[in-house]
Amino acid sequence: MNPIKARTPIYRYVLPGAIACFGFALSFFLFFASYNKESQKIRAEFNRASLDRINSIKKEIDVNFEILKATHSLYLSSEFVTREEFKRFVTSALHRHSDIKAFEWIPKVPHDQRSNYENTALADGYPDFQITELNRNGETVEAKKRKEYFPVYYLEPYNGNEAMLGLDLAASAIGLEALEKARDTGRIVATGRTKIEHNPGEKFGFLVFMPLYHANAVLDTVESRRNNLKGFVAAIFLFEELFEEGLGLLGKEWIDISLVDNSAYPEESLLYACCSRFSTEDGRFSQKKLDKNILHFSHMLHVADRTWTARCTSRPEFIADRMTWQSWSLLSVGLLFTFLISGYLITTLRRTVQVEQILEKLSLEANERKRIEKKQEELIAELEDKNAELERFSYTVSHDLKSPLITIKGFLGMLRRDVAEGNAHSVKTYMDRISNAADKMQQLLDELLELSRVGRLGTVREDVSLKDLAYEVMELLSGKISQKRITVNISQDMPVVHGERSNLHVLLQNLIDNAINHIGDQPEPRIEVGVRQQGEETVCYVMDNGAGIAPRYHEKIFGLFDKLDQKSNGTGMGLTLAKRIVDVHGGRIWVESKGTGDGCTFCFTIPLKKEIKAYGKS
Repeated sequence: MNPIKARTPIYRYVLPGAIACFGFALSFFLFFASYNKESQKIRAEFNRASLDRINSIKKEIDVNFEILKATHSLYLSSEFVTREEFKRFVTSALHRHSDIKAFEWIPKVPHDQRSNYENTALADGYPDFQITELNRNGETVEAKKRKEYFPVYYLEPYNGNEAMLGLDLAASAIGLEALEKARDTGRIVATGRTKIEHNPGEKFGFLVFMPLYHANAVLDTVESRRNNLKGFVAAIFLFEELFEEGLGLLGKEWIDISLVDNSAYPEESLLYACCSRFSTEDGRFSQKKLDKNILHFSHMLHVADRTWTARCTSRPEFIADRMTWQSWSLLSVGLLFTFLISGYLITTLRRTVQVEQILEKLSLEANERKRIEKKQEELIAELEDKNAELERFSYTVSHDLKSPLITIKGFLGMLRRDVAEGNAHSVKTYMDRISNAADKMQQLLDELLELSRVGRLGTVREDVSLKDLAYEVMELLSGKISQKRITVNISQDMPVVHGERSNLHVLLQNLIDNAINHIGDQPEPRIEVGVRQQGEETVCYVMDNGAGIAPRYHEKIFGLFDKLDQKSNGTGMGLTLAKRIVDVHGGRIWVESKGTGDGCTFCFTIPLKKEIKAYGKS
């Protein structure tokens, strides 16, 4: 018999047993607490992502409604709007918003004026125009005699929508109900889900009507609004394109979304659904297949006079991509620790010699925890530096984006003043200034977007010949090069590097374009794209004999929006983007110049093809 066992009473095992029970309970408590916290975090992220998508759709709807209101204002500002004026006004909006199927002008046409309207349309170049309606078979036929008609009289775009021109919308129950409601209330009215006729693929959409009344009319009663109605400005929207337009920049992220019209009959309430996992054969949203582990989010949207409900549902991948092993790790570690402690106590009763070994192990674990805490402190300090950098970036972006807005606002005020005073000779100048400021803001936003894309996950790197890229950039900038009569030499020894081709193309284009813009008035301007060996580094460069850069500005020029020449056309982000691309590729970039009038050389390093392969073998 083992002497230790003989000297170990049963009651001595009470403490190890109690500790084991406590350890098991604590491990499961930590597991469920961590799991619930992580689930709440995922739910909060899902709710934010869902609300972002719904807000994007709502924003797109609001923008489209503002365009409709602007078209309505066109009619308010003019006694008579021609077809050509209507076309010019709405064409740009149609190009920017693919979810708008068409804009329409729908006049109120009494029966005694029907022939006048038809003859005017014929004279406008529409030889087949007549006021029509749809029969029970969906065929277009001549409209029956009625007291008044509401035909589609102006239509843009005309191509692809020819069958709508002349169609009396009051001939259908849906159209008549919406037209009368808009007329009587004086507000924007939307129809329910409608199959857009003559549209490939049988897509669904909805129509929006905005009433227009005679100028200076008193519209305090329903009767006065009916008597003074001139017609309607209308727009047709497609649900599928509306979703694609609103969600185009957000990505899918495993979130299904459906849109339901609460104002419609149940069988016609589903407006659009992107819910492949939860759809039935007839396309309706099925609640029976919803899993309790799937996340849901609903939000009400008020669209004209209708109420829509946007429902977001997560796919299993949404949770799977965000759920970590932290909870299970805590449980595993907790149970393991409990077994170790219990085993340690039991073993201590039998073999005291193991105490020193266990103490040494605990000491190592304590040191590891201190090392981890120190590492955490370093990461926190690094995060604080990143936050400070982000604040500086936000301030700079806000400052530079405000400048065009201030310009636009200032000239708009001057434009309103001159228009009110009848001073038309300066209107074009003000409009040009406003247009230039808007273009400037668009350029800033495009370059910020390009800067944000550099270094994103998912870009494919490959072996790229810088010589071939340089020639491509030369071809792209050939107009500016010829205009300034610049001689450009490209070294035939340019290396093959390993990187993302489109980003490297932007790098060379920005450096060469920067050299062209600052070449100055040299009698013999020249630019050289070459390579040199500097120690163990292969250095590529773009050299010019232009104005040069003083040494004190060598670091400043790579900052965001930092421009030495404030009169230049650029935004000051070209060199910032170039530095970002080089940093992402693991290289470095700098400028060499003695000062003004001495030209400058922009140098950069990118890992070569052979360096990448050698690293892989090692």
